[in-house]
Amino acid sequence: MSASPESSGPGSAPPGLPALREITPAHVLGWLAAGWRDFARVPVASALHGLLFLAGALAIVAIGWRDSGLLAGAFTGFVIVAPILVTGFHELSRRLQSGEALPPLGLLALIAVWQRRGARLAALGGLLAVAGTLWVGFSSLLVRLAVGSAAAEVGGVGGYLRQFLAAGDAWLLVWLMAGGLGAAIVFAVTAISVPMLVDRDLPLSTAIRTSVAAVGLNPVSLGVWAATIMALTLLGFATVVGLVVVLPLLGHATWHAYRDLVEPGPETGGAQAARDARSGGAPGGRGR
Repeated sequence: MSASPESSGPGSAPPGLPALREITPAHVLGWLAAGWRDFARVPVASALHGLLFLAGALAIVAIGWRDSGLLAGAFTGFVIVAPILVTGFHELSRRLQSGEALPPLGLLALIAVWQRRGARLAALGGLLAVAGTLWVGFSSLLVRLAVGSAAAEVGGVGGYLRQFLAAGDAWLLVWLMAGGLGAAIVFAVTAISVPMLVDRDLPLSTAIRTSVAAVGLNPVSLGVWAATIMALTLLGFATVVGLVVVLPLLGHATWHAYRDLVEPGPETGGAQAARDARSGGAPGGRGR
C-alpha cells in the first residue's frame, strides 16, 4: 500500500473482480505526495515522458481549435497513443515501489510495458478513440441543431463556443453538461484500469469493470481526485511548460491511487513482471 492515509477498510466488489478498498478524500494529498517523490527519484525519465505528452496535447489544441474535422482525427490518434505513453509513469512507480532495477533509459520502461500489455493497452486506446470521435460528432450535430445547418460554421473548439454563445445559454449548457457526463464516464473507465493492466495479467474487461466499481465505491473521494486532475491539468496548460511537471506528477500519483484502491492480488507487481519476462514478454495467455 502506498504512503497514504489509512484506508477505511476493505469494501465490496462484484463477483470476479479484485477486492476494493474504501478511501477518504484525504488520500488525494497522499497520492500527490507519493507521485512527487517518484518524480523526484526519476526526474529525467519522468520529464521526458512529460515532454511527449506536452507535444501531443499542444498539437491537439492547435489543430482542434481551428478545424473540427481535423480535431476528430487528431484527437483519435492521440488517445490511441496516450494510454501507452502514460504507462511509462506507472511502470517507473511500480519498479520504485517493488525495488526492481530501473532501466538505464527511461523510455525502456515504456517499451517493457508495451511488450507485456501492448494489445490490451492498444484496445483501451481504441475504445477511447471511439468515445472521442463520438463526442466530436455530437458537438457538430448540436451546433447544427442550435444555429441551423446553413448557418453552422466549420470550426474547431473555438468555433463551437462562439456558435453556442450566439445560439443562447441553453445550448451552451447542454453542450457543457454532455461533455461533463462524457468526461465522467471516461474517468470511471480509466481511473485505475491503466495502472492495473501494467501491474496484473488480466483481461481488459476486468480492468475496466474494476475501475468503474472503484469509482462507484468511492464516488466522493474519486470525484475529488478527478477535480484535482482537472485543476492541475488546466494549471499546466495555462503555463504550458508546467505540463512537463504536472503530467508526470499525475501519472505517478495515479499508480499510488490504484495501489490504495485495489487489494493486492496473489501475483502483482514484480512477481508478475518477472513471470512475463521468463515467458518471453508475452502475457500469461489470458484474453482481452
